[in-house]
Amino acid sequence: MENNSRPSNIDISEKVMIGIEKHAYSNLEAEVGGMLFGRIDEQGVAHIIGSIPALTAAAEQISLTFTHDVWADILSKGEKQYPGEKIVGWYHTHPVSYTHLRAHETGRNL
Repeated sequence: MENNSRPSNIDISEKVMIGIEKHAYSNLEAEVGGMLFGRIDEQGVAHIIGSIPALTAAAEQISLTFTHDVWADILSKGEKQYPGEKIVGWYHTHPVSYTHLRAHETGRNL
């Protein structure tokens, strides 16, 4: 599978989903998000084995900014918590009920 291709399916454990949901509900005033770690196999299935929340990202009601420092923190934690795995996606919330992807988001989501 090409590195820039979208996965055909997503395999994510209940434990990972619970962690993401817990993070999502941790702030109902501003967006939160994080990175998804795992791998994409030859059949195009994204196997997500963990997530790392972007706890220091600059958050507002309708935006979330990943600075260089946020990226460095996530990559460092990812190497320790999920050695050998790669970032295969990301997640973020829309706490003010803005549910449509904005133009700059459409190419970056699983």
